[in-house]
Amino acid sequence: MTGVTSINLSLTNLADEVLVNFQGSTRRMLFERLIAMLMGQIGPTHPTRAELLADLDWPAGAQGSVYDDPNPALNGTYRKSGVFGGGSWIRTGDLPGNAVGAAMVAALRTALEDVGFERAAFTASYDTISKSGTYRDGGAAVGTPWPGVNAAVLHIEHVDGRAWQIAFQANLGAPEIASRYRNDAGLWTAWNRTRTDANTGEFGRSAQYSADFDAISVSGDYYGLNAIGSPIANAQLMLRHLQSIGGRVWQECWMAAEADQVPRGWRRYRTSTGEWTIWIEISTGANSATAEQGRKADNAVPIAAGHPLALFMDGSGGAIYDFTDRIALGIDTTADTPGMVRDMLGGPALTVNGSAPRPVLDSGRLVLRSVEVTDQLVRATPLLPETGDVVLAWSHKSESTGAKAVIWQHQTGTDGRVLITANVRRTASNSFVETNNRLQVYMQGATDGGGEDGGIAHVPHPIGHWSDFVLVLKAGTKASELWVNGYLADTFTRPATIPQVVTAFLRHSAQPGVGSCMGRVLCLYRAPAEGEIAVIRSWLRDGFAGGPGGSGEAWIEPVITASAAILHSKPIPGHDAGEIWSKAGDTVLRPASMTKLLTAHVALNWLKKLDALDTLFERQLVDQSAGSGANLDVGDTLDLANALANLGLPSSNVTANVVARVVGELILASESASGDGYGRFVAEMNAEAARAGMTASTWNNPTGGDSTGGGNYTTARDMARLCVVVGETHPEITSIWANATWDLQITGPNPRTVTITHSVDFIEHSDPRVTWGKTGTTPLGGNCLLCEVKGPAGNRFYYVGFASTSDTARFADADAVFAAAEVGVEWPSLIPQLRQS
Repeated sequence: MTGVTSINLSLTNLADEVLVNFQGSTRRMLFERLIAMLMGQIGPTHPTRAELLADLDWPAGAQGSVYDDPNPALNGTYRKSGVFGGGSWIRTGDLPGNAVGAAMVAALRTALEDVGFERAAFTASYDTISKSGTYRDGGAAVGTPWPGVNAAVLHIEHVDGRAWQIAFQANLGAPEIASRYRNDAGLWTAWNRTRTDANTGEFGRSAQYSADFDAISVSGDYYGLNAIGSPIANAQLMLRHLQSIGGRVWQECWMAAEADQVPRGWRRYRTSTGEWTIWIEISTGANSATAEQGRKADNAVPIAAGHPLALFMDGSGGAIYDFTDRIALGIDTTADTPGMVRDMLGGPALTVNGSAPRPVLDSGRLVLRSVEVTDQLVRATPLLPETGDVVLAWSHKSESTGAKAVIWQHQTGTDGRVLITANVRRTASNSFVETNNRLQVYMQGATDGGGEDGGIAHVPHPIGHWSDFVLVLKAGTKASELWVNGYLADTFTRPATIPQVVTAFLRHSAQPGVGSCMGRVLCLYRAPAEGEIAVIRSWLRDGFAGGPGGSGEAWIEPVITASAAILHSKPIPGHDAGEIWSKAGDTVLRPASMTKLLTAHVALNWLKKLDALDTLFERQLVDQSAGSGANLDVGDTLDLANALANLGLPSSNVTANVVARVVGELILASESASGDGYGRFVAEMNAEAARAGMTASTWNNPTGGDSTGGGNYTTARDMARLCVVVGETHPEITSIWANATWDLQITGPNPRTVTITHSVDFIEHSDPRVTWGKTGTTPLGGNCLLCEVKGPAGNRFYYVGFASTSDTARFADADAVFAAAEVGVEWPSLIPQLRQS
């Protein structure tokens, strides 16, 4: 057939061999070999050149591409040079843009899809594939992203067990693609599912289907028809599920409107004990007339239903104001009232001044909002008695920095005034100072408190977050208390009398139009028992923060995923610390980046000893490290405060190496010795750990990496001991590591400011219980956490947890231990201990 060319051949989607040219000769090649060669040369595709340059796990000659770089000149095709894991990417040309190039790309994709769906090898488990190629299953393979659905997977095997998989399916009503990665420890990431252009316009198709809204446990978008737990029967609904820590969950649900219907939406919340609140319908134009009504506390109904608030509704001389959703108490609605606010126990009518504070929905709750300077509600008779014991409880959310909100005011004038303010505090000289993210209870005549001149201390109240407050006024020295989100913030001595005139709510001394929200206000004249105060706190927090209040019950062992954990009390002057509780406290485990607490401790020990706190830390090429906090380039320089911040908040491994090398060189110079500064610092880590009483610890690097130098090993008990030592010796560390964010000041050839965020969720989201902390995460160490926590009666303790099963689980584990300690630990106590049954 030499010299004869024929195109009269049958088309096929299958191939056994292909013809290729090699060294001037035409030869045969198995089709599988061609695909293997192609896959070895097809490299990654990234939006930006920076992402491509960071992806070096490809062999020399692999082809990559950049398609959406901010600098269009950097888009194009690239070729990999150098060894696997090293080398660089070199631009070779533009992306295919003409018809011929597009056709070639399309033809290659078609060929690969044909192989993936028609010639892929059958597998029963996508998790155990160890060879590059294409695979398929019958809908029941282990590790599939779509159980019960026929799928095909393109598997690319790297070195050291690392692998990449891309999965395709075409029988869920719309095509879908998913991808995932396996690290060198053999752990697969979760499938990242991607919707396609074909389904973006179809209702619900970009979300996962769920037949049970109650059972969802992963944040995301879902849809269902007549699903279990849905707010309305026989309707197709869209659901957004937000999974928080400790089992707490937030859900929002929507129903698409038909031609003759009004769009509807609902919200609900699940507490840490697994209980769902009822669905609250979001107000629309069609239902606002009924959705925003108040509800009257008819004594007979809650008492018969066993409602926990019944004990506050016995007519013994109290008042309840409920500015929340219309079904908060589960009883009949009332007629409209001015401002839709009613004195629930039949008190006198409320007077409305200004433009009338109006009810709105906020975080699923009906709340009262004041929007103008003149807005206020006034109760003609006093809410607080002149003498005697009383409890005032309320929920509030500040909505803007600098908005000097007067939430509550008792008696007009100066003498005897009770004033509650957000973002502003009243000083002893009767002046006002803007203090954002804080709330103050000012009471004329209060003494022995933690505030200015012995007044009541102002307390955390982060802008944009709901918080609940309980003010307990009792006779006796330091017998009165201010609680914030279920935790004791201050004790003080109340004045003998509180002159009575009027009570006003929600005034603004500045920034009209900004508005402020108040959730619930509750006042009891009679002295409540401690258990009743716990119920008040629980009622206020329900829907805002969740979690039970302390009830003084026996210790109940928390259920956690952490392999080891410990609670250790923080020492107070004159008394040593003590262990409260532990699980596997002496088990030797990897601490991951919790190591950096020892790194910071050793560095500060020597910098103070050498009078070198002004040392600058310049990053050099030798300091390179993979992992977290990679925000420094060669030549970048940090001072001590910024080095500590970068070491703690984003857990920068590079910064740990810089600090170790620089301080180690200072140590060597002070000893008139030569050698490796990094190695000298690591030796000092082990020496300092021994001095601190960490008897079961071994340290081989300052970062916490699993393999560097052989890795680090310690116990929960040793790490708790380190927390005690650091807390006593270096407040610089704990004060910096208490910040949710930090503006990192970088000097050197490229000076700049970079905002970094804390990796501890409790601190990032301003949980008032946690004062400072550090996470640790590595493949072998798992998900670790250490932090200092406020106990319910002002005590402080340290929590350390090792090897939780996930990032979310590490905080859920800590939350479970915090909750157990709140109820089951004897507070207050010099050395807190578990309550016995």
